[in-house]
Amino acid sequence: MRYHAFGKTGKNISLLGFGCMRLPMADIGGKRVVEEDKVSAMLARAYELGVNYFDTAYFYNEGLSEIAVGKAIKPFRDKVMLSTKSPGNLVKKQGDYRRILEEQLRKLDTDWIDFYHFHGI
Repeated sequence: MRYHAFGKTGKNISLLGFGCMRLPMADIGGKRVVEEDKVSAMLARAYELGVNYFDTAYFYNEGLSEIAVGKAIKPFRDKVMLSTKSPGNLVKKQGDYRRILEEQLRKLDTDWIDFYHFHGI
């Protein structure tokens, strides 16, 4: 895998990142769920092949992507860069931005997000 500088951040990211917008899903008991076993295998394999940049967002996979990605990268979280996005359309009043960020950190089961983008401006 080849890597390049990510702007002026001092971080080197893999030329190929892993976008987590369309993870495998299934209908179970009339409910849509992410197939977390498949996702964990996919992301682990990507990491083994040198991918160190994983990108998700609040609304991906019906709001379930961040949860699945957080679980999948847990074993190698400190060795990869995680990107997600602020759902700007949900920020209506003072405090919403921070509340949503804290929710995303819980969903991702991590203490930090490496790159936080503004989505749908």
